[in-house]
Amino acid sequence: MKKLAHVSLSVGLLAAVGTAAAEQVRQALPACVSKEYLSAITDGNSLTQLMMAGKCTVLKVGASVVLIDRGFLTSTILYNGKTLVTPSEAIR
Repeated sequence: MKKLAHVSLSVGLLAAVGTAAAEQVRQALPACVSKEYLSAITDGNSLTQLMMAGKCTVLKVGASVVLIDRGFLTSTILYNGKTLVTPSEAIR
């Protein structure tokens, strides 16, 4: 019974985690640590300021990313060890 409970718990945890997919960056677009920072980018100066603060970066075309959540407008990715939000067209 103890073994069955352990197996059930393990399967449940795996199902809760979901699946992540490996993708490649298609466009050099910004990616930020939150949607709020991504929305704050209005021009090159705001992007530069957010990059200097370590809140955003520009994705390199062809770089491998792990797609955590694909949304209609934005997607959450794992890029160089950081979880970031980027416009979805960057990885489509």
